[in-house]
Amino acid sequence: MDPVPGEINPAQIEVKIESFLNDTNKIFIETQFTWRKPSDPGTRTQPGEYLEQMDDYISQHVETFMMGQEELNASK
Repeated sequence: MDPVPGEINPAQIEVKIESFLNDTNKIFIETQFTWRKPSDPGTRTQPGEYLEQMDDYISQHVETFMMGQEELNASK
């Protein structure tokens, strides 16, 4: 997924959702984010900010998509 226009810290995101072969009741969610280098070399984002952005994306988009609620959220 390409970066969202207007985001303060835009990222390109790849999402993988797979079931475990050993226990198909469980799933594996992987997100890979790619952030652009800051335009100002003196600006540096802390790793914790990146982790929070990934966690927020998973809870706000991936989990709602898997629960079938993504369409409901988009229509509000």
